[in-house]
Amino acid sequence: MAGDAERHSLPRLDGLRRFLKAVEELGPTSVYRAARHAKLPYITAYRYVRYCLAKGLVVSLREPGEKGSLKLVLTERGRQLLRALAIAMA
Repeated sequence: MAGDAERHSLPRLDGLRRFLKAVEELGPTSVYRAARHAKLPYITAYRYVRYCLAKGLVVSLREPGEKGSLKLVLTERGRQLLRALAIAMA
């Protein structure tokens, strides 16, 4: 069922919080650097990137067609979620 597939694709909140915090602290950053900073496997961080881009939590400053890694930054929505997760997990 479609609902089951969607449910399994939701990120773990502790990992998502660590990933968002890494992007916030590193400024424009690559997925690789954010993964290392958050101590997450690269493939997990990449899944978080796809989720965060789709939900408007991060944006990439890399121009379309430009070569090289993404330059990720938090959006205001991403900062709000990060603050909420910090409070909820404290």
